[in-house]
Order: sequence, then structure tokens, then C-alpha cells
Amino acid sequence: MNEGRTFQSPRNSCFPGRRRYGFTLMELMIVIAIIAILVILLFPSVAKMRERALSAACQQNLKKIGQGMIQYSTDNEGFFPPHWGGNPTLAWYGFVAPYITDWDGDVSKPMNKVFFCPATPGASRTGKTYTSTYDNGVGQSYGYNYYFLTQNSGAQQASHIRRTQAIRELSKVVLVDDIPVILSDEAGVVLPGFCGNYLQYPALAQLSERHPGKSCNLVFGDGHVENRNTRRLVTPGEDFYYPNWDPR
Repeated sequence: MNEGRTFQSPRNSCFPGRRRYGFTLMELMIVIAIIAILVILLFPSVAKMRERALSAACQQNLKKIGQGMIQYSTDNEGFFPPHWGGNPTLAWYGFVAPYITDWDGDVSKPMNKVFFCPATPGASRTGKTYTSTYDNGVGQSYGYNYYFLTQNSGAQQASHIRRTQAIRELSKVVLVDDIPVILSDEAGVVLPGFCGNYLQYPALAQLSERHPGKSCNLVFGDGHVENRNTRRLVTPGEDFYYPNWDPR
């Protein structure tokens, strides 16, 4: 008969007379070390995934901008948007904005983030939307290939805006692309030769290489978007193609 006897659990064979209730200090340190190693191994992959996501968001911005330009040209007898100055109501983005944002032209109000590349260095520092001015702390991040598209002379009455119908291969003409932001430490790559007159102020005909693989995003005259290696894109004998910048 077992009456009056209490049940006793078997003793730990490794530590006679002791029960184990959790990890030992050594086991805990090993687990922490394994987690740290996994974090170190995964961090580059996570960083690359974030860069690719920001580049994809930038491409979506440019696609919307390209569609806005096409809609503008449809409503304006085939003309591309002009660029008459840095004031948002006179700059190319001010003419395109009504087609893709709810911005009402009030220069004291920010424009939509679609005009600002999310991969721009320092973009997360302020969290503000893009305005054409420098009050967001980082400056302008997209440039317009306006020189031969608009023949900008600095005066509204004299500006000759090129008709889209006069361009034989719209799919090869760059409209808007990533440019280095002056108020950040971002470096730019200068377009060669006479192309130095093309891109919109303040880039001085420089392209950015802020996306993965030192690349930039571009939207073309037919509205399609490409990601291209910046150095190859501006290097004669490699990917540089003069009609990308001069539609004549």
C-alpha cells in the first residue's frame, strides 16, 4: 500500500539533488551571441531591401510626374510644361502639380511628396513635404531636362515650348530625373559636353547616384521609367546617348 506516501519527481541526473528552472548564465550568453550574429548577418540584407524600396517609391513618383506631363501636354496643344523660374507657380513642377496633387498654387503651402525623392540624404531628418524652396532642409531632388524641351530664355513671353509632336522618339528623351541635392552632402555626376546646359537649376546638369548600384531613376517622354547606372549613363562610349538629352 502506498497510502501516506507523497510523489517525488526524479532528480536531475546531471545535478543530483537540484532542480532546473531555466537557462544557466552560459546558455543565456550563447543565445545572445547567436542572436547578435544573426542580426549582423541580416543587417546588410535589410539595408539593401530598404534601399530598393526607396528606389521603387522614387520610380513611382517619376511615373506620376511623367503622366502629369503627358496630361499637361494633352491640354496644351502638345507643349511640354515651361520652366520660367524658381517660384513654384512659374517652375515646371508648378505647372505639373495640379495634375497629380491637390496643391493650389499657394507658395506658402508644401507641395506633395511626389516631387521629392524619398531616398534623398537627409530626407527623414525633417519629415516635411517638398516645396520648391529650401525650407524643408534638403532642397530639390528632381531635375527637368528643360533646355531643348522648352528653349527657356528666362522670359515668359519669349519662351518657346517645344511641341511633343516635333520629337520623333519620345521614349528616348529624358524628361525628369534624380539630381543631387545641394543642401545635403550628396555628390553628383556631371553630364558631358553641351549637355551641361540641359538639366534644371539647381543641379547644374548633374545626375544623382543615390540608388542601389550608384544609379539614378529617370522618366522618359512616353511616361516610362528606368533605373540606370549613373556613371555609365554619362560616359561617352558606354550608355551615354546624346538624343536622351537633345530631342531635336
